[in-house]
Amino acid sequence: MGSEHYIYHKAQKFVADKWNIEVLRVAGISVEKNLADSVSAENTKLWTELDKTLKLDSKKRFQEEIGIEIRQIVKAEKALKSNKEVRRLRRRIDNRKVKTFSELESKRNEWTYVYAIYSNLKNIYTDNPWIKEFDVIIDLENGTTDTEKPTANN
Repeated sequence: MGSEHYIYHKAQKFVADKWNIEVLRVAGISVEKNLADSVSAENTKLWTELDKTLKLDSKKRFQEEIGIEIRQIVKAEKALKSNKEVRRLRRRIDNRKVKTFSELESKRNEWTYVYAIYSNLKNIYTDNPWIKEFDVIIDLENGTTDTEKPTANN
């Protein structure tokens, strides 16, 4: 499970995908003022073009949709944490002296979220790769939570 920032970034990505725009995240670096000004000017140009095309305050609407998406993701996170079958499967993995973590991987449709459950040895200093154990499919519209074994392409 992630932090507020993790949820915000996932929500922003899902909304950007829906809007067919690319959001590039840059963190932990310093840039010159002229580069920051250039990016700001490009962003302003993008929102202005979208306003003309969509006939609305695009930036405001984009942020509103992110807020809606965040609330949906929080519901999905709660469903993931509270599902007895998911907790049972994770305990079974934990009993193998392996640790697990979940990651919100994708969104299938407006109401359905896919979480991947990964495992690794509990030794924090290991170089062993994380292994995808199973997916959790959370359908908020129908209130269902299902698990799936990953396919060969996952």
